[in-house]
Amino acid sequence: MATPLICGFCGCGCRLYLDLSEASIPTGVMPSETSPVNAGRLCRRGWHLFQPHRSTERWMRPQVREGSLRNPCSWEEAANLLAQRFSRYTPQEVAFIGSPTSSNEDAYALVRYARSVIGTPHLDFPGRGNWARVFETLAASLPKEALQTSFDDVMAADLVMLLGMDEGALFPQITARLHEARWQGKPIVVISQGRGDLAQLATLFLCPYPRSEMAWLTALRETLPGSSQDLRRWNLLWEEAGISPEEVEPLWRMLQEAQHLLMVLDTTSPSLFAALEALAALAQWLAEWGKAGKGCKVLLTAERCNTRGAYLMGLAPNRLPGGFPLGDSPTRQRLEMAWECALPLQGGMDLPQILRAAAQGQIKALFLVGSGWEGTYPWPQEWRQALEQVEFLAVMESFPEEGLAEKADVLLPRPLPGETEGTFVNLEGRVQRSGRALQPSQEIWAEWQLWHALAERAGRSWGWDGASAILREIVALTEMDVALATLKEGEWAWAWPKRPFPLAVEPSPSHRPVPASEEFPLYAVSASHPSDWWSEPLFLQSSTLRREIDRFPTPYFLLHPEV
Repeated sequence: MATPLICGFCGCGCRLYLDLSEASIPTGVMPSETSPVNAGRLCRRGWHLFQPHRSTERWMRPQVREGSLRNPCSWEEAANLLAQRFSRYTPQEVAFIGSPTSSNEDAYALVRYARSVIGTPHLDFPGRGNWARVFETLAASLPKEALQTSFDDVMAADLVMLLGMDEGALFPQITARLHEARWQGKPIVVISQGRGDLAQLATLFLCPYPRSEMAWLTALRETLPGSSQDLRRWNLLWEEAGISPEEVEPLWRMLQEAQHLLMVLDTTSPSLFAALEALAALAQWLAEWGKAGKGCKVLLTAERCNTRGAYLMGLAPNRLPGGFPLGDSPTRQRLEMAWECALPLQGGMDLPQILRAAAQGQIKALFLVGSGWEGTYPWPQEWRQALEQVEFLAVMESFPEEGLAEKADVLLPRPLPGETEGTFVNLEGRVQRSGRALQPSQEIWAEWQLWHALAERAGRSWGWDGASAILREIVALTEMDVALATLKEGEWAWAWPKRPFPLAVEPSPSHRPVPASEEFPLYAVSASHPSDWWSEPLFLQSSTLRREIDRFPTPYFLLHPEV
């Protein structure tokens, strides 16, 4: 019987199967028809997930740099060297940058090693900052039921609003539901600074000025039951955002008629809700919408296949496993007893701070899981400066990245999707088990095996014999659903917390209009292309997908219609 695995690309979490030749070489994929996520569908990335397995550029053995040479070594030798080098530094001089494509078990093992063995609070992963900022702000204002949202809620809503999401290729399984909803006549509103294919699908597309969120969010309050219902004020506020009364009139009517609202918020959008006060204003409006007796659900996108899971495993400078803050007493007590260590209350550096500290010589040892993040990071020069200056660099990745291999003191091969087992949390909060469908031609440790081996060299015995044992520990220590501990391949469960996170967000200030500047009348918002395939190692190792790059221009401008 074929073993199901979870796609390693976006946050949708599609389930699929590898087609294998008699020599156990991947020759194709088959989508799962019973998956509640993809129901027999795959995007062009998922259809070609098998091709990286056949790449001849893949790292297959650990390597240690000696001068200008890289010499192969055994896994045991690499672990010995890592343990020796880490022991030279204080906890504050060591940092770990994990990956949002690691399984929950791998991410948890990294967190346990970093916090309980090394004792460093400096750990993070790319993409966490934006997602966590949005999630934590909304979780502080909304009932948890509003954030317990699935793809099925697209069809259950009588109005769908997309904020910042205008490219359908980013999250294909959301897009598939949107097409079905539109075909059934449901209204879809897109508010974004880009005019992608979803803008063409939408019933109504609005392109407000950049940084004008406070104006149009204040306008939305006029539609709440019990508000002044001042249509003149509504129009004036939208005009401040660059939207005419004629353009926005249909939205007024849709909001008046809607009883079940679904808000899809793209957490990867580079410009939308850059200000925390605007995000807090959105949370306040959604909370009041729900209190008015109307149904309200929020679906947050997540950039990678386990962005949400890595956060829940505590792969963050200010979080514990379970996603709880460092000061959450029940979680701290359980972890300190199980890990046999004292956990500091003070948070550590996040990813940008880690890179700056490494460039300045404050972080002396840096461990990276995965690669390709330089292309998605807003300040790629900080990556390069950190790699140039850090005293000791270790990297665990499947494929070489320009500049990274030359800088790393230790290179460790990383398993590809389908080569290890573990669980992943998609953007809905759905936990799915990914099985081991094939073995690589040479021995490649799972990520958790490395952290387990390093802990043993520090005199710690964790007693893990596989990913299932780690999952049982996670469930026991984090208040997650006990059903997860017995989750089988092809099954799923929810990773929604049993109790709300004790979060506090500053109250949203009142709307303050920002006058236009005659000297600088335009906003320039720079960002990478929404489909950042140029920096995705799995994508670049797919011969078919590499050809897709030629279909997209490199730099380009999107101008507001009034310009």
